Amino acid sequence: MLNCSRRFVQSVSDSIATRLSRALRISDYKAPIPPTAVVTPDLPQATEMEKKGNRLDKFLSGVASMFNEEKYSDTTVLIHGVTLHAHRLIICLQSPYFTKALKEAFVEGSTGAIEFQEGSGIAHWRVFEYLYTGNYSDSLSNKDFEEDPELCKDLRVYVLADMFFLEDLKALALEKFKRNLEDLWMSDSFPECVREVYKSTYERDHALRSVVVEVAATHAHDLGSNGIFKDLVYEGGDFVVDYFEKLLYIMEPNE
Repeated sequence: MLNCSRRFVQSVSDSIATRLSRALRISDYKAPIPPTAVVTPDLPQATEMEKKGNRLDKFLSGVASMFNEEKYSDTTVLIHGVTLHAHRLIICLQSPYFTKALKEAFVEGSTGAIEFQEGSGIAHWRVFEYLYTGNYSDSLSNKDFEEDPELCKDLRVYVLADMFFLEDLKALALEKFKRNLEDLWMSDSFPECVREVYKSTYERDHALRSVVVEVAATHAHDLGSNGIFKDLVYEGGDFVVDYFEKLLYIMEPNE
């Protein structure tokens, strides 16, 4: 009887030992670590968008290089007698004015050229420079022309852009005009600039008119001591009406 008990105890003890041994082996088990993948950086590759951008830049650069270039030129523009070599594809795609002008210029017996004898020669030149480059020079880029007064050069480009249906050029010229006016509103040329703005723009086109009125009203105190500006006010006209309306609006108390 005693021997049976001992055997039972021994059996239970062995069973417990076996289970403990298995449990210890399981807890010590460590999953194999997979080998670290070696990541090699991809060689830089241009995306499809970048490729298109590069092609566009190259194309625009090529168009800009054709400004007043006789190579491939298929039409002539005469500005106050100065020849400008132009390309119908470039100028007509951007302005219906030139499409119509060239259609009329190539009728039987005509010279086949577009001529501009009126207005500012350098302003016309700047318009064509913009058609090729997307911008125009602030300084005199063609010595065959006289430079316009500083405050008038951008407004003259603006007026031509309106005539040629070039809305983007109008926006560019207006922005340049504003920047110039910030520095030159106290100059003696400001009143003459105002006269030209009102003479060369329609009442429906408020952009240029609003700019000069805003500047004049903002600096009314300083301009009030400027004799040349006073002469402008004494002349009356649309500017004076707009000017005093703006002053009254500024002085009106906020409700």
